[in-house]
Amino acid sequence: MSTDNKSYQRSFASIYDQVMSAVPYDFWYEYIKLLLEYHRVGLPEQALELGCGTGNMMVRFLNDGIKVDGLDGSRDMLEEAKKKAKNFTIEPDFYHRDFLDIPGRVKYPLVYSIFDSLNYVLELDKLEEVFKSVHQIIEKAGVFIFDLNTEERLASIKPGTITFQEDDFLCYWQDIVEPDESIWKVNLLIQKRNDSGYYEETHVEKGYHPYKIVGSLKKAGFESVFFYKANYLIKGRPSDNRVYFLAFPEKVMKPGLIEKLFYKLKLFYLRKVFI
Repeated sequence: MSTDNKSYQRSFASIYDQVMSAVPYDFWYEYIKLLLEYHRVGLPEQALELGCGTGNMMVRFLNDGIKVDGLDGSRDMLEEAKKKAKNFTIEPDFYHRDFLDIPGRVKYPLVYSIFDSLNYVLELDKLEEVFKSVHQIIEKAGVFIFDLNTEERLASIKPGTITFQEDDFLCYWQDIVEPDESIWKVNLLIQKRNDSGYYEETHVEKGYHPYKIVGSLKKAGFESVFFYKANYLIKGRPSDNRVYFLAFPEKVMKPGLIEKLFYKLKLFYLRKVFI
């Protein structure tokens, strides 16, 4: 994630999975695989995840025999991911780095980023630099897939505070929205059981217009860009809350009508099973 944020320190990293227990990672994984199939891209042998966090998506790839290396700006989140990766014979490489400092020693057939991780990059020109870095380390026939919260999504967030409470911690989550700047801030106040002190950290996201992202991807060198309303095979719109992007270094054909109908039916089934 971007160094613009001071977030995901030990206090939150250790309880992250509990706070996010309702997140449908299984469906997200199936959706990513479906998008790849829809665009005639098979699952690769190796991939890089930007903003891997505690490794919840990574382990699903590992379980399918795919070596996924993880990059994250939080050392504490990476430590949680490493614990999970120990359960697999495949050994991922982990990089404690900013999104603007992607390692360039390996070419990947797939680079992906989920759960609005790239929204932590707070300026479009910096995000474009991230895209350029990805373009440099992705294989010519590879694909870059990621999601983003839109400006519309951030504008819809209601300011206020909610509480997460478990046996071992208490977490106050405060949402602050700056709609004119399309900025969403989350202030966290965390108290662990048997610990008299409190821990505070702040998360900041920037919402983006889908068409500006397409333009930035093209400037970064990607020849073909497709984007979809999250969890559907419908072309994304600025009014959607979250949009998935697929960016290809080479020109690729748009899927045909028969393929679209087939994969829409398959997606309908997956939604029934996982949501």
